[in-house]
Order: sequence, then structure tokens, then C-alpha cells
Amino acid sequence: HGGKGTLAAAIPGTKSDEIISILIGAMGKSIRRRVKEVTCDLSPSMMLIAAEVFYNAHVVNDRFHVQQVYNEAVDEIRIDIRRQLIAEENNRDKSEPPVTYSNGETMRQILARSKHTLMMSQNKWTDIQRHRANILFKYY
Repeated sequence: HGGKGTLAAAIPGTKSDEIISILIGAMGKSIRRRVKEVTCDLSPSMMLIAAEVFYNAHVVNDRFHVQQVYNEAVDEIRIDIRRQLIAEENNRDKSEPPVTYSNGETMRQILARSKHTLMMSQNKWTDIQRHRANILFKYY
């Protein structure tokens, strides 16, 4: 046991000092010293536990949680820009039509329709999504 990808323990609770004690008691120092890498979520207590118990290991944040934070940040920016555009539209002369881009959409529409595009890999984009993203990236 103990190969790559091995689950070392599943311990209930969130108090780092208790979990550290349990892990230290369950595994000898020689075992803990040989652990090269520990993957955990973005919880500061989990990172502390990993660093304390597996002191020689490299602590890595798992891809899912890092990607989740990234996606939330990108979406927050997209929403903020869209809100700014809506505010500008409300202050604009109503006789002036909004600017439409080469795909026939306004920037407000592009921002509203680009959420899922921004969350997926470029190699999975449709031609419409690619066109929309190119317009979006040209201006932002």
C-alpha cells in the first residue's frame, strides 16, 4: 500500500489540532517522512494539517477547487462589466441604437451569452462561441 494516489485517511472533524494528533498517532514518523506529496482543498486548516503531519511532503491544492475559484473570479468580472454596460446604456441617448458587433450581438448580449464559453476549454468551443470570445477578448 501507500502508492501514488493512495488515500491515507478519512477523518471526521475540522479542528486541525485534533486531526493532527490522530494522524500522528496512526502513522509512525518513518511513514509520514516518506510521503512526498499531499493534495488537499483550499482550506487553510487542511493545508496546516498536511504541512504539520507530512513535513517533508509538497502540499498541493487540488485542481477542482483551484478551477472553481478561478471560474468564480472570471464570472464575477464578467458580471461587473455587464452591470457597467447596463448602467451606461441607461444613461445613453435612447434614440442611439446600441453598437452591434460582427456576430450581430451587442456587448451586453455577448457578456450574457459568454458565461459557459469562458468556463470551458477553447478546444470545445463551437464556431459561434469562438467568434463571440474573440470579440470579447478584443475589448476586454
